[in-house]
Amino acid sequence: MGALSLKWLALMVITVQTTALVLAMRYSRVNSSGAPYFASTAVLLTETIKFCVVLQILWLENGSSASQTAAVLRREVLGQPWHTLPLAVPSFLYTIQNNLVFVALTYLDAPTFQVSYQLKILVTALMSSVMLKRRVRPLQWLALLTLVVGVCLVQ
Repeated sequence: MGALSLKWLALMVITVQTTALVLAMRYSRVNSSGAPYFASTAVLLTETIKFCVVLQILWLENGSSASQTAAVLRREVLGQPWHTLPLAVPSFLYTIQNNLVFVALTYLDAPTFQVSYQLKILVTALMSSVMLKRRVRPLQWLALLTLVVGVCLVQ
């Protein structure tokens, strides 16, 4: 499979996955019988599953050896607390964001949520430009402007 077709396949898979995720989350929040589930429980379970997958990959990368996997974790995570600790801030913010996604999906319809949620790309570009002093090319600003116009039209 060529590099170009692999890119298009990846784009399609990501699009389908993102759309299906939003629709499933919205459906589960609105069409639940009785009291809706706690968003924090869903976020905790999601992160637990991700953690298990990462551990599985780490275990496979270390020759399916539990002792080697534990050694890598001790050396890279516990052995370097000043490198690990700063990751707590974005992790905490990511957890808040995921909880707010559930709240937003409870009160917004799926298309409005999906389009509005894409504004995070614009905010990321602005913060990257302002805080990190990164240069955003004119064509990229044009793409971001097109995104904003699209969001405004949907709203």
